[in-house]
Amino acid sequence: MVKPELRAIFDAILDDEIAALPEELALVLEEVPLKVEDEPSARTLEGMGMEPDEDLLGLHQGTSIDMRKSEGYPRDLDLMMLFRGPIIRQSADDAGTTKGRRFERELTRQIHVTLWHEIGHHLGLDEDDLEELGYG
Repeated sequence: MVKPELRAIFDAILDDEIAALPEELALVLEEVPLKVEDEPSARTLEGMGMEPDEDLLGLHQGTSIDMRKSEGYPRDLDLMMLFRGPIIRQSADDAGTTKGRRFERELTRQIHVTLWHEIGHHLGLDEDDLEELGYG
């Protein structure tokens, strides 16, 4: 469970990141829901082939735009998710510090990268493409 004060910091940074998206990418979030949870479920981790102690930062579910064959594709199957706890843990220093400017800068960077990463998947980019763009 993410502490309320860290949840508030995370959500404020995410709001800023969404507001700063270029218009073309902001439109993606009008089409595809962005769900933010504290932690991925055990079922989600298992489905990704991950161990319970591994950190999943984000997830795109559905079919990327480039793979859709028809206009009749049910968009309600698409979903992007960000997970606060893993992103916060990845942003903390080696001592686990989650306070201060350094932490907030790293948290902002991690949220930015993860958000763009999941939008990239929706647009059809694979892990190699995203790594090349700096969002791997």
